[in-house]
Amino acid sequence: MSTKTVGFLRPSTKARYGLRLVLALAQSQGKTLPLSKLSKYLGVSKKYLEKIARILKEQGIIEATRGINGGYRLIPKPSHINLLNLLSILESRSVLDQCFVQECPKIDRCRAGDFWRKLENDIARFLDKTTIADIIKEV
Repeated sequence: MSTKTVGFLRPSTKARYGLRLVLALAQSQGKTLPLSKLSKYLGVSKKYLEKIARILKEQGIIEATRGINGGYRLIPKPSHINLLNLLSILESRSVLDQCFVQECPKIDRCRAGDFWRKLENDIARFLDKTTIADIIKEV
């Protein structure tokens, strides 16, 4: 099997860091973790992590507690968070390059669009059946 990577599958920085944040909170087993600690652990600026945390909080993935023992905590069980939903919250575009998934005026002459749509559907099915708990088990 080839060890080449597929360059057009590029989740955004927000999606990558958001997944890392959710994984860190899932591994904390229900503990509330301060953003400063998460920032250091993940190697992500606190300011950028705050933006991501706000989005996840608005969508009911995490909750925030204020005060001296405050921080963030995962709300659903890791087994109830699938990657398709999580990445849909964090990602504003397809992980495939946009030219592959938009309507193409050359569709009658080029059958590549069918291939890219099938690939995107296969990826979506894989993400839909994969949960945060599955990723934690693999590590």
